[in-house]
Amino acid sequence: MASSTALAAPTLRQRTILGRWPTAVALVLAPLLIAVSDAAYALATANGGSDTTGPDTVALLQAHPTLIMWATQAALLACLCMVPAAFASGHLALSRAPKLAVTAAWIMGLGYIAYFGVVATTFMDLAAVAQGTALDSFAAAIDASQDSGASIWIFGLFVVGNLVGTPLLGAALWRAKVIPVWAAWLIMAWPLFHITGLAVGVEWFEVTGALCMAVGFFQVARKVLGS
Repeated sequence: MASSTALAAPTLRQRTILGRWPTAVALVLAPLLIAVSDAAYALATANGGSDTTGPDTVALLQAHPTLIMWATQAALLACLCMVPAAFASGHLALSRAPKLAVTAAWIMGLGYIAYFGVVATTFMDLAAVAQGTALDSFAAAIDASQDSGASIWIFGLFVVGNLVGTPLLGAALWRAKVIPVWAAWLIMAWPLFHITGLAVGVEWFEVTGALCMAVGFFQVARKVLGS
């Protein structure tokens, strides 16, 4: 009797508020927007610029305000797309890798919510630099804000969501066998490209990693539309 009334495992068509087509679009756009953001930043820093310190940030914003604006806008849109993409991917892996899928989706989703808050402050930075007054004081304020213990958890949450949540999500999809193994590995490869780019100071590694992730997420999107 119990078996006759048991519910089948939920699919994106049957039991979700995300919707298949909006979810598929988010899955496709999220990593592509990351690639656009990283490419814009790569062009802005092609001649050695950086944002590692307050003075460096001010100099970069003065030199390339348009590219930084493009990078900011793309990154914010990527965050908005990545949250539903992470949870939808976790949903697909839920039946065969429940703990891993739930953990990965939450870590990655929260990480990109945190990153949205971090990136959104760039608008204020651009406006302050455009005023052209008291830039030394503003550079010192940037350094102070980054060193503040009150905000360090936000950066930490993004780092964990980005570098830990993404490979965990790929591992969940691989374990659940909902996408090809090679596609799962392309998703899991993102942290390797990202860390390599940070280590050698070449942003194009991040662009390549984002494009690899895009190929993997495209396979997830196909699965979503076919579920």
